[in-house]
Amino acid sequence: MNRSSYIAGCIFSACLAGSVSVQAEEAGTAQFGDTTVSFGVGTTMLTLPDVTSMVTRTTSTPPFPILQSFKFSDDFYEETGWNLNGSIETPFGADNAIAFRGFWGRIEGGDDFTCTGSLAPQTNCLIAPLFDDPAVNQIGGTLGANSITSNADRTVDIWGGSVETKWFGAPERMGIANGHTGGYFSVGADIRGIYQDLDVRMNATTGAAINYNEELDTTYYGAFVAYGSNYSQLLFGSLWEKLGLESSFRVQGGVYYANTDYSGNLSHSAPFPGGGGDPSGALSLSSDDAAFIGGLTLETRKHLSPRTMLSLKSTYEYYSWVPKMAYNNTSTGGVNLTNASRQVGTEIGSDDAFSMSTMLTLTIGLGPDSLFKQ
Repeated sequence: MNRSSYIAGCIFSACLAGSVSVQAEEAGTAQFGDTTVSFGVGTTMLTLPDVTSMVTRTTSTPPFPILQSFKFSDDFYEETGWNLNGSIETPFGADNAIAFRGFWGRIEGGDDFTCTGSLAPQTNCLIAPLFDDPAVNQIGGTLGANSITSNADRTVDIWGGSVETKWFGAPERMGIANGHTGGYFSVGADIRGIYQDLDVRMNATTGAAINYNEELDTTYYGAFVAYGSNYSQLLFGSLWEKLGLESSFRVQGGVYYANTDYSGNLSHSAPFPGGGGDPSGALSLSSDDAAFIGGLTLETRKHLSPRTMLSLKSTYEYYSWVPKMAYNNTSTGGVNLTNASRQVGTEIGSDDAFSMSTMLTLTIGLGPDSLFKQ
């Protein structure tokens, strides 16, 4: 199964389950109840770590210190992408509801760099393999005044699907249905992912062409608790009332198991001059970690009709664990390129991240008019 099929299945299985639940209720009671369906579109941002390359500029003699390092991806937090989201919520009992939610967003960015060597003193631009084999001369690069230019494209898919049960504690409901408009408490199960693709093209003035392709997929499995409620605008309360607007918030936090899979492939064509080696090679790694994901959602909504509502939502989330790759930049075969400042071996490291999404959402109520606010 490819990744797109897996993501789509995870997200929309919750919505499918919600549809089955609604159909079963209709068969038993000849009406939908006050089930609501929401769907929306918006923008998203994600502060993922920079991606440092395996290219370094160094001297031509030991101890080969790192004079300059380079990044395949820098300041990704400046990129803005899009997201799609949807949910199905249906009540059961007097003060309970079950909700199925899903979202899928994509962010794309591109960066480039140029490593330029020199003759006096001589400095070289070198490319290290993903893993070091002492028996093989793997280090490649340019000598002297030659250069390596890199162009990288980074694509990130962020997605999730959840199911939760709500308990309402106030006498009226938030939203478009009659019932509870006060606070609610909920617990739920969640699966979400941050899937990253990196495609890099490097060209040397010596004629060598180097390609690096990477897939870095993190899937989070966990459970969360949440609390949501209406609130009154302190500064714009009278304006909100004139316009018929309502505001609410939701805070959520959960503990997750984070599974990360890395797959990288480095290849090059045309040999480097001066007896340079071949850094080509493929590597796969995985890691299992724990993460906390918590967030805040602010919503302002306007009733368009008794059964329809338009909402502007902003969601801010914190991820305590996201992957950050550290690439090998040593080689003990041929030229003994080792130094205390150099990374030994390629490994999956970690950092934290924030996500920010703004969405315009339309909510539609199902069932007879008597169930909805007039």
